[in-house]
Amino acid sequence: MLSGDINAEVVIIGGGVAGLSLALNLSKSGYEVVLIEQRFCGSGASEKSFGLASQNFELNLPGVIERFGEEKAKLLWNLTGTATTQFKDNNSDLATETDFSYEDSVFFATTPQDQEKVQKIHDARKKFGSISRLLTSEQCRELVASNKYYGGVRYPGSSAVNPFRYCRALLAILQNSGVKIFESTPVVKIENNSVVTTKGKVTAKYIVICANSFTNDYGITSEKLSPRVEYLGASRELTEPEIKGIFHSQHFNVWDSGAEGTHFRIDKNKRLIVGSKKESLDSYVKEMFPTVTVPLEFLWSSKHSVSADGLPFAGKMPKTHTYYIAGTFGLIWATALGNYMAEKIHSNRTDLDDIFSVSRKVSIVKQIKSKFF
Repeated sequence: MLSGDINAEVVIIGGGVAGLSLALNLSKSGYEVVLIEQRFCGSGASEKSFGLASQNFELNLPGVIERFGEEKAKLLWNLTGTATTQFKDNNSDLATETDFSYEDSVFFATTPQDQEKVQKIHDARKKFGSISRLLTSEQCRELVASNKYYGGVRYPGSSAVNPFRYCRALLAILQNSGVKIFESTPVVKIENNSVVTTKGKVTAKYIVICANSFTNDYGITSEKLSPRVEYLGASRELTEPEIKGIFHSQHFNVWDSGAEGTHFRIDKNKRLIVGSKKESLDSYVKEMFPTVTVPLEFLWSSKHSVSADGLPFAGKMPKTHTYYIAGTFGLIWATALGNYMAEKIHSNRTDLDDIFSVSRKVSIVKQIKSKFF
């Protein structure tokens, strides 16, 4: 806990993946960084997430091409692609600490009509020179022990981790590099260039608010940023025959086209991990894999704040030295916005401000000001 008044070049509010990634980038660039977390680093959205870091899972590439055009979509694809590689590289060095695995992803169509979604993802990836392979229904059945999928697209480059352990590993790296981190330190208000806490104050040239699930605590609310609940479950350690009742041989990070956005994987401890917008996770497993009995013994939910279009918010509040990152649903977006904000502070990067900030900024800034200023 922070006790007393200190100075820094940058103070970051929020110890999730976005805040920790931003701190890591800025410290590598030589900035003196202080990070403040109201609870503990890795709590909130990061602690309870599914742990899948997949570029297409988090960025609707066909949608952004249609909405913003190929030039802007390519910038978003490159930003999230760099974050995907960085996330993999970070975890390659921390594999034993974070339960890291690196596997292909598969997006399955759950209805014949949804094969159009599969085709659009494949075409968009190929447009930007990314590896992609279309799957027929027969090829889907060769990968998974289910006849419920009508087609799919398979692509490389997905990571899976224990997200809480990843945050704690980043915390240790930052502390060893000299970044000052204060947990159990709620913010009371922002006053000019200072962040005032319950027992102290940090004065800095730059202030960055990194918030997601607990955005109401920071006053960041808007009709364009609303809560979303994801339900998650984990099985006990599975036997090899049980795993083969799901995946025939190779494991994949899977997500499907259903309205619930259900996704599943086998983790490093041989447990089935399932996530969905719908609470009935056991029913999904039984329906898709009727030949194997895999009860989910651990159930929890995770609350995120997401925008209506699925894109995060990031920008600088007018006439202040305060920046914000919000609505970073997913590990790739959190890493990507940590990178983008570091480049914005270090070299005034602005090429994606119109997507992250300008079209949504007014309502968010008004809400921040109502709480802090």
